[in-house]
Amino acid sequence: MKTLPLLLALLIIIPKIGFSQDPCGDLDLLSVNDTSICNGQSILISAIAGYDNYSWSTGSENQYTSISIPGTYTVSSTYTTNNLVTNGNFSLGNTGFSSSYNYSATNLYPEGVYSVTTNANTVHNGFTGSGDGNFMVVNGSTSPGMEVWCQDIVVEPGTLYNFSSLVTTVANGNPALLQFSINSSVIGTTFSAPNTTGSWTDFNATWSSNTETTAEICIVNQNVAGGGNDFGLDDITFTTLCTSSEAINVTEEESANATIFSVNDLCES
Repeated sequence: MKTLPLLLALLIIIPKIGFSQDPCGDLDLLSVNDTSICNGQSILISAIAGYDNYSWSTGSENQYTSISIPGTYTVSSTYTTNNLVTNGNFSLGNTGFSSSYNYSATNLYPEGVYSVTTNANTVHNGFTGSGDGNFMVVNGSTSPGMEVWCQDIVVEPGTLYNFSSLVTTVANGNPALLQFSINSSVIGTTFSAPNTTGSWTDFNATWSSNTETTAEICIVNQNVAGGGNDFGLDDITFTTLCTSSEAINVTEEESANATIFSVNDLCES
């Protein structure tokens, strides 16, 4: 009898071993999963409204799709989870991330220095631009591949992620050429900051974790020009990219039998 508490403890512990939490959950995309059509007719099937995108097995990318042949049809939608980046909007100032650039709160001279501020002109009299609160202002280095911003993220193996950031130009002349990197390997293509000051552009790239459980995500600058290679970063995100699907079974109703059969002659009696 003394082994019973140990056995109960093992039963509680064992189911937790070897299982990882799935960051993606299933979406409810359809209000019904079975319907029917009459021979030669078609029906319009609607997915639940409110999702960012739809992809039907019929090829439709709308909320609705038309069905005229019985069968099983699926609709899918992609979505992202909450942002895994800490202080991606720089509201907490110069914390939560690392950089190969030097930090200065007041003076972005010479190249290779960054600051976190609300107005680029307050840290460099040749810069212009502002964001929605704090943002990272960078005087681009002349050394290629310098890590401008980095952060360590815990990831789930076998999961797809989306890495994105807003970028602006704070000095005209030679827009920065930026690229994402994860665990020292560049991902996606090089993207250019806007050609002129005053606008923000969103760039993103996808990455599969495969067997990785941690990721050092970085934004690197590939431009080596000294003049004009100056930019701002804001709203950096790293989110799980998920896909959810749901199926509907469409059957064909049997045609009604409207045949009139002849009857025997009736007698008066």
